[in-house]
Amino acid sequence: MVKQAERRQLTHCRSINELERIHNRYVDRINNHPTNQDIKIKDVDYPVPPIVGTEHIIPLTHSRELIREGKKQHHCVAMYHRLILKGTCYIFIK
Repeated sequence: MVKQAERRQLTHCRSINELERIHNRYVDRINNHPTNQDIKIKDVDYPVPPIVGTEHIIPLTHSRELIREGKKQHHCVAMYHRLILKGTCYIFIK
């Protein structure tokens, strides 16, 4: 997932701004990859979460929703895909 060059960048990072730039490049690469092969996300339904959603707290039930959420919020929530498939992690949105 994290490539060798990115690891080197992280170990030589000297500021919060520099860390944020590295993070943002990584998130962009994950969220904008046409097939999300960096994390091997397949087009699948997720297990039913143990907590029922409400009109204000909505569980993500499909991998497409996870990818869409990562792009919308500009974060790497897609990294949780495997844990969601295992049923050990559930993602909810507001």
